[in-house]
Amino acid sequence: MIKESLFFEFAGVRSTSFGILNVSVSSGLFTENLMSNRTINEAVIRGREKPYFFDVTKEPNSFQVSFYFEEKWDNKLINQVTKWLDVDYYQPLSFSEDWDKVYYCMPVESTELIHNGLKEGYITLTMRCDSPYAYGRQSTTRWYECIDHPITFEVMNLGHKDIYPSIYISKTENGNVEISNLSRANSITKINSLLKGEKVILNGENQIIETSLPNTYRYDNFNDFYMPLYVGNNRIQVVGSCKIKFQYRYKFNS
Repeated sequence: MIKESLFFEFAGVRSTSFGILNVSVSSGLFTENLMSNRTINEAVIRGREKPYFFDVTKEPNSFQVSFYFEEKWDNKLINQVTKWLDVDYYQPLSFSEDWDKVYYCMPVESTELIHNGLKEGYITLTMRCDSPYAYGRQSTTRWYECIDHPITFEVMNLGHKDIYPSIYISKTENGNVEISNLSRANSITKINSLLKGEKVILNGENQIIETSLPNTYRYDNFNDFYMPLYVGNNRIQVVGSCKIKFQYRYKFNS
């Protein structure tokens, strides 16, 4: 949890480098977001009391944090902290109570320095994330080798949402590769006519296919299904001579 954490890391730098602690300046119980704000998209039709529901739009997560200086500061320290927080793109932010959960965010609105006139006090700011979710650290399976017969292995998704992994394929013979998620019907990824020694990456999150062969594109060899890892246990079956591994990040509501 954010409010319970004393330390944090932003843009690859620990708060302890500046003698800063994460604190709560409000009295009483902590308040934390469990899910981001959402908007229901629907249409109201004259003469119909029940609106037509279309879908839901989830807003990127945002939260306020306060950073307290353990010691008195000077102008040099304030300049260092300002440069650290003044980013132009989303940076990873994690807190000491759960280092493995990462928010990709940046400060927005005004950043305030609240002090007593004796160079003692704290900074308050609002962090806005790039999505409605927090993410786990990058996880990578070991290499699995498929030779003369199909292989089956398991990949756990311990997050709150389905995710799209990057699938690394190293072809050991000419031919096709078929990857099935047996935990869900009709969840099959196929890529055909790969060459021995060819290395392919199926990037499911960005829907990109990369190959090690020059001037070669594999989209025409692909069945256009980027296989998800569903929440919970995923039983993966691979057919076709290759080595294969998965790389992914868990996705959490907050």
